Amino acid sequence: YLVGTYFLPKLIKKDGRGFPICDLIEIDNYYFTIAQMPGEEAKVIIETAKTRFLNKEKLTVPHLLALEIAMDPIDIWHFAYKHGIDLKAAKNAVAELVEDKALVHLTEAEHLSLFLNF
Repeated sequence: YLVGTYFLPKLIKKDGRGFPICDLIEIDNYYFTIAQMPGEEAKVIIETAKTRFLNKEKLTVPHLLALEIAMDPIDIWHFAYKHGIDLKAAKNAVAELVEDKALVHLTEAEHLSLFLNF
């Protein structure tokens, strides 16, 4: 019950994030926070995404994901659902951001637990 009441405010928020979905034991994690976007590469991608958004230009899926992570922690499932994006495309965006050194993808519970802050 304690866990349920703790996550209740997140469940009823209308921001498209809800409570985080992350198994952390059986499958790779896909929950991201701004702390996982260190370095200049991430700053450039986030600023580019902000500029494109403000200019009403089309955002790529990696740009949109970077912008969402910069606003507030989000998991890949809520991100994909919120924006009507195929889950495979969302996971490809993660891979692209990792390849561009703009996102650190922590897949294991003991690594991610340092970044969880509810």
